[in-house]
Amino acid sequence: ITSSFAQIVDEILAEYFAVQGQEKLLATNTFTTKGKIIQGQFEIPFTSFQKRPMKFRSEAEFQGMKIVSAFDGEIGWSINPMSGATEPMPMTAEQVDRMKIQADYDGMFYNYADKGYTIELLGTEPVDDIATYVLQLTRPNGDIITSYIDAENFVILKTKAKMKMQGVETEAETIFSNYKYIDDILVPFSIETKMN
Repeated sequence: ITSSFAQIVDEILAEYFAVQGQEKLLATNTFTTKGKIIQGQFEIPFTSFQKRPMKFRSEAEFQGMKIVSAFDGEIGWSINPMSGATEPMPMTAEQVDRMKIQADYDGMFYNYADKGYTIELLGTEPVDDIATYVLQLTRPNGDIITSYIDAENFVILKTKAKMKMQGVETEAETIFSNYKYIDDILVPFSIETKMN
């Protein structure tokens, strides 16, 4: 039974990679995202940069202050004047671990076993009347990220993440929509996150 479930997971991921334009992504070395974070009545413009193999930097501007976070594959640092840090401050081991997810250029599903992740098919479940495959990814540190993949179009509609932050178990739900192709790579233009 386990091997057939693993085969089904691999088949779902193969469809997902085909729709996402994974081959095209694998042929690129840098990826830039621009947008705005809307929090309450505030709009915060941001730009994030990704570079192979595991480099990530994001810059946001809020009320004239620049907020920066960066990761070089091993070390992370941030500047956040809102919390009084006007000079680069090293990230904690926990923050660095979170950055590894953001900096993962090919996405958490690609070569997941090589990253020490396990994926389990939990079954199917509707999300807003759309049938989805429910895949549960577990990271070596115990983080659990459950993805709901549209069973017809093979895009992620939402994820639920369960992870410990400063020793406290935190849950977040993220909804992805408004997908568009950019250079044959599928990108969600709208991402909404709800914490607890």
